[in-house]
Amino acid sequence: DSKFDFKGFIQRTKALGEKKCLVSDCILGGGIYGFITTVNPMATIMVMYAFDSNFSLGVLTSVFSCIAMIFVFAISKFTKAGKRSWLFVIAALTPFISSILLVLNVSKVMVAIFNCSQIVLSMVHSYTYDVSRNFVLKKLGMYDDIAEYQCAIECFMAVCRVFAFLLVVGAGAIGSIWGTEGIVVAAKIMTVVSTLSITAFNFQLLVYEKKLQKFD
Repeated sequence: DSKFDFKGFIQRTKALGEKKCLVSDCILGGGIYGFITTVNPMATIMVMYAFDSNFSLGVLTSVFSCIAMIFVFAISKFTKAGKRSWLFVIAALTPFISSILLVLNVSKVMVAIFNCSQIVLSMVHSYTYDVSRNFVLKKLGMYDDIAEYQCAIECFMAVCRVFAFLLVVGAGAIGSIWGTEGIVVAAKIMTVVSTLSITAFNFQLLVYEKKLQKFD
């Protein structure tokens, strides 16, 4: 006998007092997650630029995805919420630093390093966010607000995803004014910008886990 009541969801969230940040921050995280969607397309462009084709993309992705599966198992098995700040810092800085090194020197080695760092370490934010996202309402006892809560996250994620891709298209359009070289420069800039969203997301999750522990 449930119904979709978004206005009521907002009111009940406000009524949580200090704990409302556990809901609002998770929705904010969905928006940042939307920006991260542009990372893979930019990585594909860098692979094509370095290898002159995207054939090697499948090989790289397959190898790094296998490593990522092992990595996510290690995260769940050997780390605990609230005690893995070091892991968030590594996951935040490594892809960003590798993206800068990549755009400064687009080589096959740097493309491999960049793809490895962002595919494997993406497990940190994806695993942590998915667990936190589905756990927080249970923690707050807001069982009747699941539909509204998930809708808010997905809508904000979709809006930010559209905005992120508009930035990519806009950068490509501006870069095309200067021909192929301009497009390459635009792709490099957007690679760094899109990877910066991974950095922001990991630091946001680091703070979010601390808040979860605070209100435990």
